Amino acid sequence: MDCIRPVNRVILFEPRALVQKGICLFLRDQQCEIVHCWSLEQLSAALYDRTDARKILLAGIGGLGKMLPGFIRTLHYPRAMLLTSFVYLSSRDALLTKMLLGAGADVCLDEAELESSLLAQLAAPVTAQRRDERLTASELNILLDYACGMQAREIAAHRKCSYKTVFTFKRNARLRLNIENGFGWRRLMLHLSLLISRYE
Repeated sequence: MDCIRPVNRVILFEPRALVQKGICLFLRDQQCEIVHCWSLEQLSAALYDRTDARKILLAGIGGLGKMLPGFIRTLHYPRAMLLTSFVYLSSRDALLTKMLLGAGADVCLDEAELESSLLAQLAAPVTAQRRDERLTASELNILLDYACGMQAREIAAHRKCSYKTVFTFKRNARLRLNIENGFGWRRLMLHLSLLISRYE
């Protein structure tokens, strides 16, 4: 009697059509069920859809543009479910990788590693997500507000908190991501703002 292979449901969030097509061909060869998501609303619905299939989120952030902050917030919230999340960049970047892992990604890699890492993960047993060094919701929101170009006083007014609270969350986010100085923080903000503005 043949062993029935578990179904892997891959939630694919990739706005670049050519990259998406290549990934779909690979996933079909691996006999995965593919759920295409074009918007954050579709992504949220797919993440919270009840199914017996093992869920794997596969998201490329290179083409998200203004959807990037919303995507990072969406990535942060389903931490309680058994979901493996892969986020891939167009090229290796240690600082962005650290931030995405802190935001909730299980694996962050570049597009060149995607096929081999996915193949290994599809064959691996389901494990619980790691929980260490994750950003809190407040830390993540402050980080993303800064990345969108807001100043500390604007963030305080928007979040209905004090100016000092904004700096506390910023400091906590920096410590959690092991960013030791202002230069590292500015570099992270620059990378995020470039990704946001690239596909306006």
